[in-house]
Amino acid sequence: MRYLQTGSSYIVLMVLAWLTGCVSVQVEPLSLAPYPPRPGGLPASLEVEPAQPHVNLARFIATSDSDYVDEDTLRGKILASAGRYGADAVVMGKYDLIESNGLGQTYQSTNAVGVQSSLFGGMGSGMPFFFDPWTYVQAPVDRVNYLQYQSGVAIRYKDGATTGLN
Repeated sequence: MRYLQTGSSYIVLMVLAWLTGCVSVQVEPLSLAPYPPRPGGLPASLEVEPAQPHVNLARFIATSDSDYVDEDTLRGKILASAGRYGADAVVMGKYDLIESNGLGQTYQSTNAVGVQSSLFGGMGSGMPFFFDPWTYVQAPVDRVNYLQYQSGVAIRYKDGATTGLN
């Protein structure tokens, strides 16, 4: 019975990971001093750098090529990572969608040219051909890829700053 509970919780975690999309968070440390996380949840999200004295802890870069991820998800991943890093706030950068062209691959038949018209296949279905190395070859095609990008600099207020967070 314990095995079923472990297996079902693993499946639930996999489904949750799939639903939240694939977001990668890269951390570039800007300070060598370690800071413990502050109690109280996520750090504040700021649009501009505050006037209070602070230390820049790290730059966080969240990226995703999934269609199911939006700007709020990227921002949330940055805030969660910055909170574990000991940040009081994160100065968010601009959200961007980067378009890139690259070569992909498609399969083309070497047995026939043009559109097939048969009882079982037609209009490019590939019938009656089989996917094997002797009847299909890979050919390069242009592909457009989209990458969502969000960055932010995690900051920690210096002791004595008038923020209410110390």
